[in-house]
Amino acid sequence: MLLHKKVVFYLLFWERFYRMCEIRGTKPNPLAKELGISSGAVTRWKNAEDPPSGKTLMLLADKLDCSVDYLLGRTDDPVLHQSDSSSSSV
Repeated sequence: MLLHKKVVFYLLFWERFYRMCEIRGTKPNPLAKELGISSGAVTRWKNAEDPPSGKTLMLLADKLDCSVDYLLGRTDDPVLHQSDSSSSSV
């Protein structure tokens, strides 16, 4: 069961990553190359063999102008929402 959830997670990531690339007018490999990510890593993501690291997820989300949470399937809203720091009390 755990293996199934892992594969579903990888496939969800790939689907969202690929879709955001399309929306931005690019493909996964050229975008990855621009960020210094190997085509082998992209192939492993596509084949649900190995997930991107946290650092890589942040690079991808920044480049695609979406949230890491969207790429990970934690939200269905790809729009990056930033809190208003002027009203924040820390």
